[in-house]
Amino acid sequence: MPQLRRRLRDHRTLRDQVRILSAEHGLIEAEMPVLPYDRVLTDQRAIELRPQVSAALHHEIESTGLPQELLVAAEPHYQALVTAALAGRFTCPKLRTVSDIRDWGAVSAILDSWGWP
Repeated sequence: MPQLRRRLRDHRTLRDQVRILSAEHGLIEAEMPVLPYDRVLTDQRAIELRPQVSAALHHEIESTGLPQELLVAAEPHYQALVTAALAGRFTCPKLRTVSDIRDWGAVSAILDSWGWP
């Protein structure tokens, strides 16, 4: 999401809170360099990624605590991976979703409400 990268370019602590859910790599830190790839998140790939995404989210939450709010800006297949990972173990007080990642206005409005620069 180039707009997010531009918005947070001078704010390392906020960038460190951003995660990318990749059909190729699973849940990764936003700063992790990756080579280009051509893989879509199919139903089968979502099943394959579920353990990795769950383990990564659980580790993150156990290490840093459960966030007060969580934004998942992703297509529904990706959102389902995150909600499945949280289900039954963690309840995020405010889980917000944006299904169309091209809708920067919606993403930006949520970041604005958090006081992010």
